[in-house]
Formats: sequence, C-alpha cells, structure tokens
Amino acid sequence: MEFALVAPLLTLLLAGVYDAGVAYRIEHVLTKVAREGARLASITPALQPDDPLVDQVVRKVMQQSGVDPTAAECSVSFESPLASGSPIRVNVALGFRPALGALLPSWREPVRLSASTVMRYQAPGEVEP
Repeated sequence: MEFALVAPLLTLLLAGVYDAGVAYRIEHVLTKVAREGARLASITPALQPDDPLVDQVVRKVMQQSGVDPTAAECSVSFESPLASGSPIRVNVALGFRPALGALLPSWREPVRLSASTVMRYQAPGEVEP
C-alpha cells in the first residue's frame, strides 16, 4: 500500500535526475562545440558571418560527441571589417525534450540549451606571443 503511494513520486524524482544529467551533458557538449567553432573561426581567412565551414565543424563535433546535430542552430558573428584582434562570437543552441514530458503534459515543449564562446581573430600569418 505504501509503495503504491510512493512509486509515482519516486518515478518523477528519478526522471528528473535523469533529465538533469542529460541536460548537463548536452550543455557540456554545446560548450565544447562552441569553443571548437570559435577556435576555427579565429584562424579562418576571409571569414563570413554564419560561415558554413564553422557550422560544418560544429555539427561534426556534436555528432562525434553523441549529440544529434540535425536540430542544432549555429551562428558566427563579428564586427565588420574583420581585423586582427576583433572578437568573434560563436553561438550554438539545441532544443532538449525532457523525459518528464512523457509524464507531465506541461513539459512537452523542448527546453532551449545554448552555449556561446568569444575568441579574438588572428590574421593569417600572425603569430601569437
């Protein structure tokens, strides 16, 4: 009898812990891929806003990390004209559907997880001290 009362609460608690762990892992992967994208963007000559090369690398690293990159959003932004030392920002975002969404109808919408990294542009041929 007591287990019948406690089981639903225990299930919600376990699903919440699971969701928190998965969300934390995805957030960690997004931070990693934003860093990799910014690193590539900081040394890419003739960089363009939302450069497809950076997007390709971000998606490849996401896939290698076990996160589905199909719904990911990646953007590269910087001030024009791009000069040595200019900041370049790479933003990566992904919608996360919690397992609790199956149990609680109000949680069926995806939660937006995102990461952003800023690095300085390094002109071709420039050596960092």
